[in-house]
Amino acid sequence: IQFLKLSGTNFEMGFSYGKQLRQELYGALIELKNFFITEHHISYTAMVEKADLFYNRYSFSYKFFLDGISNSTGLSLDEVKILNGMETLNSLIDDQSNMFKTPVSACAFIFLPPAKTLLDSL
Repeated sequence: IQFLKLSGTNFEMGFSYGKQLRQELYGALIELKNFFITEHHISYTAMVEKADLFYNRYSFSYKFFLDGISNSTGLSLDEVKILNGMETLNSLIDDQSNMFKTPVSACAFIFLPPAKTLLDSL
């Protein structure tokens, strides 16, 4: 697991995160698009709509973090939403298909603001 210590505003931290992990984020997005769009014929629009359900529950501060990622990587905000909400996208595939023999889950990134951690630091 890669560990990054970020500082600054939420936007600045997102910008730094995106700058440092740009290649990995693009690679993950390619894999997600291949899996859902190419292999399972799920539309890009459906992926964005599902990711939006997750995104709409976030605080403004976390949305600023995601905006920073978008700005530093060149990914659209919708693409960042898809990456961030990837674990919710599995529900787009019909449960009856038994596509997964084991549960699939993933996390693109996690954000822990210092004021919300136990000791105000990591």
